[in-house]
Amino acid sequence: MYTKMVHMIIGLSLVRCIGEKRKRRRCTQRGPRRAMKSSRGRRKGTCSGRFAANEAHVARGRRIGNVFMQPASQVLPFLYVGSQANAADKKLLRSLKIEKLLCVKEMNYAPDPEGIDLMFIPMSDDGSTSLDSVLSQCFDFIKKSRELEKGLLVYCRGGVNRSPTVVLAFLMRSEMMTLKESFDLVKKVRPQITPCLAYIRQLLEIERRLFGKVTLNESEQPSLLSLEERVERWRKQKERRSSTGSGSKGFLQSVREVFHW
Repeated sequence: MYTKMVHMIIGLSLVRCIGEKRKRRRCTQRGPRRAMKSSRGRRKGTCSGRFAANEAHVARGRRIGNVFMQPASQVLPFLYVGSQANAADKKLLRSLKIEKLLCVKEMNYAPDPEGIDLMFIPMSDDGSTSLDSVLSQCFDFIKKSRELEKGLLVYCRGGVNRSPTVVLAFLMRSEMMTLKESFDLVKKVRPQITPCLAYIRQLLEIERRLFGKVTLNESEQPSLLSLEERVERWRKQKERRSSTGSGSKGFLQSVREVFHW
């Protein structure tokens, strides 16, 4: 009896010693890594660096999403320019009496457009699409909407780059407005438009063919910006306008403000 109790106590002691040694070994191997993670978290004020990166990604999505959720903008009595969110909003389409959609995204996004005539003409967001190869189809569709007196929405992802480019080209070709006049008109109703450099250059070439001149010098062309940069600069310009209470401005002055010349 006594011998069994001694053996049991010795066995429990050995198990405890082995467990403590294993625990110590684990702490020695993982300790520095955990300490490093915790110090990163303390510096950033979060649980870990990964959490902070996720927060930044969410914040960026909100900034861009706010621009994409802006309502469609009316350029002509029948012609609107907007985003894919506007094209998916059936209530908005009914209220504006829009019966035709022209999608110039790389991939079509118009879920279940019941009773709406949809045309899909893909254009790249970086300006690599040749406007001469797509504008004739776009113009035919827009002119048909005007003849039938039906509302038309030209849309891309955010209504910032591709769809305004098509509308600017249509105003020059159909309304015989210069690029400056077209840009002034569209920017007045939709201040966030910022066509990328490649599309600006193609629009200048179209203007040169139509009018024999350009209203925007080569040295005054905006630099190529990413979507996030274009959105952020539009937001800053909108905040300045709301704080100063200034109205619409000239084409060159507006472009200089957006691109920080």
